[in-house]
Amino acid sequence: MLKWTVHLKGGPKPRQDAAAVVVGHEVLSFQDGSNTPNNAVHVFNTASLRWRKLPPLTPGRGECPFGEGGLITHHGRTAVLIEYIVYIWGGLIDVTPLWDANMLYAFNVDTHRWFKPSVSGTILPEERWHHSSFTYNGELYIFGGCCGDRSFNDLWTFSPETFSWKEVEPKENGPCPMRCAHCCVVGEGVVLFGGYRHGVVYPPTDDLYVLFGGYRHGVVYPPTDDLHGVVYPPTDDLYVLDLSPTLKTLSKLAVIRYGLEQRHLRGDIRWELDAMTGA
Repeated sequence: MLKWTVHLKGGPKPRQDAAAVVVGHEVLSFQDGSNTPNNAVHVFNTASLRWRKLPPLTPGRGECPFGEGGLITHHGRTAVLIEYIVYIWGGLIDVTPLWDANMLYAFNVDTHRWFKPSVSGTILPEERWHHSSFTYNGELYIFGGCCGDRSFNDLWTFSPETFSWKEVEPKENGPCPMRCAHCCVVGEGVVLFGGYRHGVVYPPTDDLYVLFGGYRHGVVYPPTDDLHGVVYPPTDDLYVLDLSPTLKTLSKLAVIRYGLEQRHLRGDIRWELDAMTGA
């Protein structure tokens, strides 16, 4: 029987924008936009259902993305695990004035050391926060996000082998510019759901069933113009990015693009075409 386990004791303080990765049977949660900045990494053991905190950053353990002593609050960045390295990118740096970041940091899950990769080249994604990220074929991907009063719908990939960024331009119409969309890799595709642009603030929660952090469901707060001044509604759009399209997928795209006759196709294929076009 499936059931939720709620409100386990001994974890980090309530927070929002928590970035986390799964390493074996443990969940690593990184510093976020809570009111108490720190550079601690909290670890949740899914077997024992217990939290522990890794030792604070000390000389010799590298360069932390949250400032000396963790005195900088870092909102809306993402973390992904590639082999034994966690890559943390982007975010809103809570200093005066606020500024968006496109810095890349890395955390070795074996040695618990931070380091800042030396990115090669001059082609970089624009600064942003509240973007989406995932990993595929050993590379880091980021999508969307926002910076100031702008939202993005571009897709970038970072290669840990060449330490370089490259913009990816998928075919067909993709999502509108957005932030806070959720994504996950399923087989050879990426499912992207929901998201919104900017301007609405919700209280943080310490309930574990939202993987420690996030927005409390069911509590509605009025929009605020404290961040960017313009409020956009959330979206329930669902997009699928096929990272390795088959001949069947390419054929369906051709049917849609050129408006080819569909009545002689099998019923399941017609249903798939309707799903792809929102018909």
